Amino acid sequence: MKEINISCYSNKRVRTLIRFFNHIFINSIQPDINMAEEFVDRYIPETKKFILGSTKGNLKNLNNILFVSDNEKRIKEEFEEKRIFVRY
Repeated sequence: MKEINISCYSNKRVRTLIRFFNHIFINSIQPDINMAEEFVDRYIPETKKFILGSTKGNLKNLNNILFVSDNEKRIKEEFEEKRIFVRY
């Protein structure tokens, strides 16, 4: 799964809504594409170009994309380090 950094958005509400929108697709709920576009237009219009650019214009590609922030990446790396340390 390809990770795309959303830390360029300083607004936590925007980052949360992008993650929510992303997880709808990842968890196989697969909303109608028109409904997905309506969600973006209504709640996070400032991210429309970013999301469409990330998916190459096809929102179905969200199945293979995970939006993450710098903090999430850091936490994930720390967790992996601890897990590796505990193993050995």
